[in-house]
Amino acid sequence: MDIETCIDEYLDIAPEIFPVEDTISGSAFGKLLKVVRGRQRFDPRPLESAIKRLVTKHLGDQATAGENTLFRFRTSNTSESHKCNVYESPWDVVDDCPIWQACRATSAAPMFFPPIEIGRPPTAYVDGGLGYNNPIRGLMEESSHIWPSGRKVGCVVTIGTGVLMSRDIGRTIKPLFECLKDMATDTEKVGREFEEEMKYKYGIEQQVYFRFNVQHGLEHVGLEEWKEMDRTKVATQDYLRTQWSQVERCASQLFQPRGM
Repeated sequence: MDIETCIDEYLDIAPEIFPVEDTISGSAFGKLLKVVRGRQRFDPRPLESAIKRLVTKHLGDQATAGENTLFRFRTSNTSESHKCNVYESPWDVVDDCPIWQACRATSAAPMFFPPIEIGRPPTAYVDGGLGYNNPIRGLMEESSHIWPSGRKVGCVVTIGTGVLMSRDIGRTIKPLFECLKDMATDTEKVGREFEEEMKYKYGIEQQVYFRFNVQHGLEHVGLEEWKEMDRTKVATQDYLRTQWSQVERCASQLFQPRGM
């Protein structure tokens, strides 16, 4: 799917996946109470149904076939991140995983949706974003497995979901709850670390690396807040206006012809 189609499909399925919560359930205390009780905020069945519909609509079936897509998720009882490819790779951890299951696993954000069991024997998987929300290192490791050593990287583009604002932990439940969540999913820290090591560890030159991440305006937009799409759009447009020279450089780099 192209980007416009992805946005349209998301807006169509979001209301059924993220129904509006009542005042108590949607509060910081209500969210924390569900975590303590081992419950998630949303029913996974509408999500699974929507994913299956989209896979069937755009691919024709729910098979494992695909082109050059890497999913990353982790087991629910360890902090280790695993990958699932929809292309053949000798380093696959999960074999013969239908695309809808891989999508469901990467959507199983802790506190939002329960884990999904995949494989034989069944293993419970959750979204790899908790601690692995920026998968750039995993992507570079995978590329080194697929392509011969010594092949230069032509262009690396990473896109964030908005910079988190600094928080004062404070003395109440809500600031502590939000701070712990932010610490677990901060992608900018990984991005900064990767920039420092990409030359000596991966042989990537600075001029072929591009990181785009909205700096302001998305700090308070949650994963489930699909009604905030207008705010997301405006913040993204404002950010891109300040980064237009970088966008043009990135586009030029992507279209540059390269030998094999």
